[in-house]
Amino acid sequence: MPPSRSASPPPALKRKVQVWCYRLVVGGGPEYLLLRRPRARGSGWQPVTGGFKASETAATAAARELAEETGIGEHRRPGRAGGQRRMLGRVYPVGVSYSFSFRDKRIEEIAYARCVPEDSPIELSKEHVHAHWFTYEQAIARIDWDGQHSALDMLDRSLTRLHAGLDPSPAAPSGPAAALLDRDGRLVAWGTLNHDLAAPGWLPSTVATVGVDAPLTLPFGKGRCCLERHPRCACNEELAPWGRTADRELLELGVMRSADRHGTRVRREWILRSLELADLLRHKRVRLVEVCGLAARRALLEDPAGRAAFRGRLELQRALEKLVPGMPSPAEDLLGAAELDAVLCAQTALLHERGQSRLLGDPAEGAIVIPAEEPAHESRPSTPGKNP
Repeated sequence: MPPSRSASPPPALKRKVQVWCYRLVVGGGPEYLLLRRPRARGSGWQPVTGGFKASETAATAAARELAEETGIGEHRRPGRAGGQRRMLGRVYPVGVSYSFSFRDKRIEEIAYARCVPEDSPIELSKEHVHAHWFTYEQAIARIDWDGQHSALDMLDRSLTRLHAGLDPSPAAPSGPAAALLDRDGRLVAWGTLNHDLAAPGWLPSTVATVGVDAPLTLPFGKGRCCLERHPRCACNEELAPWGRTADRELLELGVMRSADRHGTRVRREWILRSLELADLLRHKRVRLVEVCGLAARRALLEDPAGRAAFRGRLELQRALEKLVPGMPSPAEDLLGAAELDAVLCAQTALLHERGQSRLLGDPAEGAIVIPAEEPAHESRPSTPGKNP
């Protein structure tokens, strides 16, 4: 019998990651970072790419490659752009993975992304000679591989409809806390602004809905003149300035917001500040909804004891980690009380657009949006790309 021929061994498998670094331009849309190879390696444009090291997870490899090729790493201090801080998340999976054969090797590549501050410096390694930020149209025209096209398409779709939350907390009179969720509900940006005037400029142009944890309207028969320290107007005196139907229904849920904890003093300066902030935001032509962070917390989570206390913030952030993708752990970055409420406000705005909310009060007078129920967690399968 002729000797049997042994089957050729399968090609070696090599695992790689690509990382799409993007920034949300103040007053504009997302921009994506591309790196240019030297002439000896083809002079092409590409996102951050690299392989795995021994015993590395895909997320760890993505964070390491990003730091090595651009200088953007987890060790860097939060950026500052229009606020006291603008810390913008970690690397996260885009939802695209694909494989292809190249030079007798089988390569499996997984796509990740990370949002960075607008003013992040880029420190190139020897692998690249140039770095530049591009719009989606500019970036898609410069990349060659189908898998990269698929990853950028999916990432850009998730960023074309953002939802924002603002909490102009009475405890932080300088400026509101802010948070941004992408179309899929992932937390991509948060911060505390220096002033209310910075809020409209902080919002990217792709924001669809803004949830504000503050009164955006006054009761029927009342005007801003009623908020003066010693009002001398001739407005209707039968209703207190906090007497909207929505506020009374909120009080039935155990939440008192427009007055002090005893209900004896109206937060006049805070209400007036909130109305002026709403005027600024309406010039952005975004959809404003009035929300309540505490009511959202009670509807979506087990209400942790305390709000501004250290333990209360820890418990709240740990609970939000299970609800909001991209939420940092308290060990990485413990958010302030107002920033945590801003995340809840953005989540409420997203649920409202999805039809998973209910209204308190009379919409003609001013309704408050609260979540209807805890949203179901949806998993998105990986999308295979075409071979290059």
